Amino acid sequence: LQGMISDLEDTIQKMESKAKEMESKISGLRVQVQDEIEKKRAELQDLEAQLTEKFNAEKKLLQNEIQENDGTIETLKKEAVIQQQEFQEKRRMENERMEEIINALKKDLNNVTNDLKKKRAQEGSWRRAINKTRTDFM
Repeated sequence: LQGMISDLEDTIQKMESKAKEMESKISGLRVQVQDEIEKKRAELQDLEAQLTEKFNAEKKLLQNEIQENDGTIETLKKEAVIQQQEFQEKRRMENERMEEIINALKKDLNNVTNDLKKKRAQEGSWRRAINKTRTDFM
C-alpha cells in the first residue's frame, strides 16, 4: 500500500510539474499572442496613417486642380465676353456700313429717277416741238 501511495504521490508530483510546465507554455503563448496583436495593431495604425496621408495628398491635388479649372473657366468666360463684345461691335459696324451703302443706293436711285423724269419731260417737250413743227409744215 505504501508503494502505491508513493507511486500516486510521484504521479501527482509529475502531473503538478506537467501542469506548471503547461501553464508556463500557455503563459508564453499568451504573451506571444498579445505581442502579435500589438504588432498587428501597430501595422494597422501605420497603414491607416499612410492611407490618410495619401488621401490628404490626393485631396489637396484635386483641390488645386479644381482651383486651376475654376481659374481657367473664369478666363474662358472673360474671353467669351470679350469675343461677344467684339462680335457685336463688328456687327454694328457692318450694319452701319450696309446702311450707308443702302442710303447711297437710295440716293443714286433717286438721282437716276429724277434724271429719268427730267429726260422724259425733255423728251415730251421735244415731241411736242417736233409735232408742232410737223403740223406747221403740213
